[in-house]
Amino acid sequence: MRRRRGTVERHAAGIANLFAQHGLTAPTRTFEHKRLMQRLGRLEQRPTKKARPLLGPALHNLLRSYDRSTLRGARDAAIATLGGNRGPRSATMVSIRREHVAFPDSGVEIGLRDQKTSRNRDLEYMVEPHRHNQGACVPCAMEHYALLLDRSEGPFFRAIDRWGNVSDHPMTPKSITYILRTNLARAGNPEAGSYSSHSFRHGVVTTAARKHWPLEEIMLITLHRSRRSLLEYVQCIDPWYDSLTRSVLDEEAEADDDERGWIH
Repeated sequence: MRRRRGTVERHAAGIANLFAQHGLTAPTRTFEHKRLMQRLGRLEQRPTKKARPLLGPALHNLLRSYDRSTLRGARDAAIATLGGNRGPRSATMVSIRREHVAFPDSGVEIGLRDQKTSRNRDLEYMVEPHRHNQGACVPCAMEHYALLLDRSEGPFFRAIDRWGNVSDHPMTPKSITYILRTNLARAGNPEAGSYSSHSFRHGVVTTAARKHWPLEEIMLITLHRSRRSLLEYVQCIDPWYDSLTRSVLDEEAEADDDERGWIH
């Protein structure tokens, strides 16, 4: 019976998780497995789906829409602020534990365990300074949520039911997508359904690339391991944005060429 590539990926993820629980190296990290998945992808010939990047206006409207006086609003605001500034994966965000989050005077220190790229499951500490004047301060949002949560250990981002009861279990990666779409729709975004939890990651990389940040600096923020995987997150939404023709046909550029002695 023919299996789709996504089905094979889910089965492989289950095997990798079983190996990781026993402290063994997952067979899905081998070159042979990656090459097999590439071949299956070419056989299906389906277009690659990418999350819609969450960029400037949509992100700022989202951050302004939260009621941070409630625990749910503070939690969602902390998720959106952290995701919009650093772009961690949803599985990484929901794995954050309260005992791995510290609030020194300068900002916040977060111990992240990247579920996809961390080979030995060690923590990677992310340091984010205060940015009070930018309106999207990660330490402020996370510290405010931590005060309302009032827990000293356990999952940091916890599930909250409709009656406001806080669960002892962490949120799931899929719930990040659900609350993002719900809050975007509440903020008046007509395309809320086209976003997902990966939109944070796509938005951070795309915004940084538009600002011409070095790739190495972007990789330090998003914890990417290779440039090739990082470049897959860069999306050109507006083909006229920062077009090369603006500098090629600019009068000042032509004047500079005359000064250099170019023959037209």
